[in-house]
Amino acid sequence: MTLSTSGKAEYSLNGGAAWQSYTSPADAIFAADLTAPTNTDVTLTISYPIGADVKEFKVGESGNWTAYGAPVVVSTNDTVYARGTDAAGNVPHISNYVVNNIVSKSKAKPGPVVLSEDNGNDTGLKDGNLHILMNMCYGENGRIYKLYENDVLIETKSLSDDTPNAQSTVLSSSTMRGPHPVIR
Repeated sequence: MTLSTSGKAEYSLNGGAAWQSYTSPADAIFAADLTAPTNTDVTLTISYPIGADVKEFKVGESGNWTAYGAPVVVSTNDTVYARGTDAAGNVPHISNYVVNNIVSKSKAKPGPVVLSEDNGNDTGLKDGNLHILMNMCYGENGRIYKLYENDVLIETKSLSDDTPNAQSTVLSSSTMRGPHPVIR
């Protein structure tokens, strides 16, 4: 193998008779078996590019790089990182996938919920920016928040279980208009 002196990232396998541009390895790609809110493990399959001779992953920022040989099972919300190193030792951009759809397994029914909205009047004017606020001040925390309008699902969010602390979340919309009978 001969390296080019032209200042380009090129190499030759035949003593300089023909030059090929060097491109660094592509990023790894993640596929999750579950992306909707769940109370079970999430399994990630990592696809590494052709030319990645060393395939590694780690779970969490401070995790240890581990050789990838099978899908990665994640039990709590965290970030999974992947890198594939080529034969020359080049490492591409480190890819990552954020698992944030695992919700805790509640032990009882959630506490009562209070919904409120500002009718798009958050500035004193009907500016069309509606905010719907959900507060749960006591009782077991909820796992999943679903907001419906006229029996149509508008939004679904995973909620962090921090019982016995209060929970809240907000939906901000510039397309919905208040007042909303569901909240009254």
